[in-house]
Amino acid sequence: MPNFWALPPEINSTRIYLGPGSGPILAAAQGWNALASELEKTKVGLQSALDTLLESYRGQSSQALIQQTLPYVQWLTTTAEHAHKIAIQLTAAANAYEQARAAMVPPAMVRANRVQTTVLKAINWFGQFSTRIADKEADYEQMWFQDALVMENYWEAVQEAIQSTSHFEDPPEMADDYDEAWMLNTVFDYHNENAKEEVIHLVPDVNKERGPIELVTKVDKEGTIRLVYDGEPTFSYKEHPKF
Repeated sequence: MPNFWALPPEINSTRIYLGPGSGPILAAAQGWNALASELEKTKVGLQSALDTLLESYRGQSSQALIQQTLPYVQWLTTTAEHAHKIAIQLTAAANAYEQARAAMVPPAMVRANRVQTTVLKAINWFGQFSTRIADKEADYEQMWFQDALVMENYWEAVQEAIQSTSHFEDPPEMADDYDEAWMLNTVFDYHNENAKEEVIHLVPDVNKERGPIELVTKVDKEGTIRLVYDGEPTFSYKEHPKF
């Protein structure tokens, strides 16, 4: 802790009055609150998507996808709570500043005391102003004590507000490309019949005399969806479908 008692009121009062104030701290608190809201919104959206997947399909791939995603959902929850906590701490620090500023001796009052004391000393030729000078010096000592005490309490309040702030954890790793392709392939095994009906119009030149169409949907490591006819690729689509 800085030694505020070693600083005269001219310095302590001037510093807190000329500082940027609580505005930047409150703006930072609002930013952290906004981040917490966005993280919470993302978590809710992801959780909703997982719930929708479970309602439409339950199997090895859906369970694997959920197992891969749940740690990320938990990370979103924890990080949102952390961001909100920082916003609360910053707000507490801003409130501590406002209370300290209100309790500090105004710099103008300190300057007036010093000017009046100097003038009285200059004309105190016969000691006629000695009592008034002593009163001014006593007032100045009280200003010194008040400013130092307020700054010390302010410092402690800020330290208490931010002492429990910890670092953010990195988000957990999701499935790699191979795992993602495997999960999607398994899901497509379930949806294959519907997939055939939806993409049959994409291969209109199939020779009807070759027998029934055999369409197999696969997702390769690069994430490209391929439709295979009699072992030969007939169509590929780079984006993952929504199901």
